[in-house]
Amino acid sequence: MRARVLGVLLVTLAAGCTPSSQPERASQTERPQRDRVAKAVLDEVESTWAKLADVQATCTDACCLDGMLDLAARQRALRRLDEAQVDEALRAIARGPHDAGVRAVAIAWLSLSNNTQDLDLFERFVDETDPVWPRPHSNMAMSQRSTLCTEHTVDAWEDQTLGTVALDAIGHLLGRQRMSRERYEAWRSEHPDALDSITLWNARLPMNDDAACRRTLEAIAAHDVDVLLRINVARSVPDSQTGCRITAHTAALLQRHGAPGRLVDALRNPDAWTVDPDPKHRAETSWARYARWVLSNASELMSRDDVDALVRLHASGPVHEDEQLRCFAALAVDALDPRTGRALIEQTGAVVREPPPAFARRYATLFPSAQPIDGWLVERSETTCSREPLAVGTVEGLAAAGSAGQRSLQAWAMDPARRLWDRPQVLLALADAAVLAGASSRRFSCRDDFHGATCRKVTRQTRARLQAEQEQAIETCLVELERWYGGKP
Repeated sequence: MRARVLGVLLVTLAAGCTPSSQPERASQTERPQRDRVAKAVLDEVESTWAKLADVQATCTDACCLDGMLDLAARQRALRRLDEAQVDEALRAIARGPHDAGVRAVAIAWLSLSNNTQDLDLFERFVDETDPVWPRPHSNMAMSQRSTLCTEHTVDAWEDQTLGTVALDAIGHLLGRQRMSRERYEAWRSEHPDALDSITLWNARLPMNDDAACRRTLEAIAAHDVDVLLRINVARSVPDSQTGCRITAHTAALLQRHGAPGRLVDALRNPDAWTVDPDPKHRAETSWARYARWVLSNASELMSRDDVDALVRLHASGPVHEDEQLRCFAALAVDALDPRTGRALIEQTGAVVREPPPAFARRYATLFPSAQPIDGWLVERSETTCSREPLAVGTVEGLAAAGSAGQRSLQAWAMDPARRLWDRPQVLLALADAAVLAGASSRRFSCRDDFHGATCRKVTRQTRARLQAEQEQAIETCLVELERWYGGKP
């Protein structure tokens, strides 16, 4: 019995001692490793500073400096080293008793890790006036440098200080170029919490990697769901043109954070929506733009449970008072509940004068013989083609309405008063309608010639004028159209 008790005690003591000894052994192992990394990093930083000190004599093009301080340079110099330990070493160098140039290189490389917790560190140096390496100045626009670096010589040299390098590091973190102290102070006053900035997050959102993009969106949602929504609202490029399904990921994150009702609350009450604090993004994050984004993406962001709320929004309140938003509300209901949506679209189409093209497209598909369509096909302006998409959307809707829509479309296309064939964007829609109807198995050759033409260039130009520019291609297109439409107006 005594032996059994003694054995239990020994096991218990051993179990109690083991955890406390493991961290001690781990720290003893990690400390030499961190010291080796710190020395390697300091050696590379000092070597880079030595090259930069003589850069004015060796730099031959407008952005040669980038090759010494960019992410590729850091990765080449510090390859095979632990990234977290490298950042720790760079912070120690920046705080340490080193030359200003050495600390400046450390700050420049540290900013490439995009860690907003380093903002406070960088802020310590913005008033430092110790000179470091000079900066090449070129009259070339910043946006051209990536492709034209080697084609432009240095026009002049600008003195640089440790403070200006710190401001550049801050600008990199915030997604802005050449941040001055005044601009930074103004930005900081608007963003007490740097993570509230959509500029900062947009600079970090990897648009060609869906998995990495999702992880960034998860970090944004963990910080503040409203910031995630503002980023979505301010975007001008649809998901289909990127490698990131931002809207779908946002919908999932709203569910995960228990905030799906947030969408309808802000639609019902504009005061519940907060625009971005940065003046640069206030228009891009306005309530009207937010409402349009939510309603346009209702199929991904909402569910059948939201239909009743959307119907009420369509009937009264701020969404109802805006004709365009009322149309988008009807489309949102249609996306979630087609039976209810059909009635709402019919009701809305009877009273709106200038619906958005998406609404005209859906209405024309559902009601191809309805009277409102006649007005939407009329040429609205003699000086701009800003309203041309309304006619294009209507034509596309009729083309998708089956035989009834195609009969209506052929009748309107052959009416000289409509001037549909004299409007290049509408002409393209007519050509696509012929393809959709099976009258042709190919896209018409005039499509590429019209594509990308500006409103200013094509507005009110006659067919003869267009033929003068692209005679053969356009003639081929018109012949194909005449064959399907049974003549020409």
